[in-house]
This record gives sequence, C-alpha cells and structure tokens, in this order.
Amino acid sequence: MGHGRPGPGLALFKRALKRFLSLLTIIVLSCRAAPIDTGERVRTMTDSRDGQLYPTMGISGINFLAYNVGFKTPDSWCYNNNDSTCAKYGRLYSWEAAKKNACPAGWHLPSEDEWLKLVAGYFDVPTKQTVGDPRQDYTALIIGSFGAKLGGSRSPEGKFIDQAPLDGNGDGMYWTSTSCGADSAVLIVFNSHSKRVLRDCDTAKGWANSVRCARAVK
Repeated sequence: MGHGRPGPGLALFKRALKRFLSLLTIIVLSCRAAPIDTGERVRTMTDSRDGQLYPTMGISGINFLAYNVGFKTPDSWCYNNNDSTCAKYGRLYSWEAAKKNACPAGWHLPSEDEWLKLVAGYFDVPTKQTVGDPRQDYTALIIGSFGAKLGGSRSPEGKFIDQAPLDGNGDGMYWTSTSCGADSAVLIVFNSHSKRVLRDCDTAKGWANSVRCARAVK
C-alpha cells in the first residue's frame, strides 16, 4: 500500500497540538518572575503625609513600593496636568524633587545598584550592550508583583510624552538617585515598543519621570 496524504483526523490533531503548544509557551513566559521575590508584595505601607496606601515587594534585602509614587510636591506633575492620570500612573518628578521630597520617611529614591538588584536583564543604551534577558525582565516586572507602569515623561519645557495608551506604546521611565555627570542621571526604562528594560544615562535632571521608593531590610 502506498503512502498518501494524511487523513483529515491527523491534520486536525496536528493543528490542535500546535495551538496547545503555543498556549503553553505563553503560559510559561507569563509565569517567569524577575529575581527571587521575597513575598513582600502581600504587605502594604501607608504614607503618613497624605494617607496613600502602597503595596510593597521585596528582593535581595530591599523593599520597593509596588506602585508609582503619587505624593504632591513642588516640581511634580500629573501627566497632561490631568489629576486623573495620577491615580493610575503616579506623579512625574524632576530628579531633585524625586531625591528630596517624593519618598515617605524611612524610604528613599533607589540608586542604580539597588535597581539592578531588581532588574537582572537590561539593554545598556550608552554601551549598546545587553545584560541578561531584557525582554524576560520587562514581562516579569510589568505583569508581576512590581507592576511597572508606562507613565511617560515631562520635558523641562513642559511637554508631556510617551504615556501609554495616550501616546502609542508608551514608556515607563524611572529615576535612580545615581548621577551621570553634573546634569543627567541614570534612568531605568520600560520600553513597550521593544518590550525590553533599558538602562539609560542621557536624561537631564530637569525632565520629570516616575518614582518608586526603596528601603533596606535585614
């Protein structure tokens, strides 16, 4: 007996198997986490300045707020000066405001080194080098307990850019406390166009970006 075309039952089985494997891949990728999570996400803290409640999460001896800071200070803005955007994305702070006024007592603007304990994979913009898996960390830190937000930025001239979904894909740009020369500071960027975490070092301190606060724990 010669070999003919596979029967319709076999073809249907192959299509179903292909769909199942694709779904399984998506589930596995979505379950991947960033570096080891200590479970601090189940805890909360209240900012005594305005009563705002924040979830927290911990890693490698550091607690992070698991939501963008929204405390109103001088040199901080809601995107497009619209208060409703602050409820979802927090405020955008100049670097000086982020360092001096944004974080509650006992918390601080995390340094680059502290951020890189959380972010194991990133694309380094100044050197064009890739460290770890920037796409895996992007997915884990967007959908995981850290919940990074694509909150955009405000230029020193007052122009708001890159908030999702108002400006296309959008970016989440987070200050570190680490300077990059006299006039700029290191940013950790969640870039939704490339689906990667970036480390950048070319943003003037007069720009306004998102803030997460941190504190050391024993």
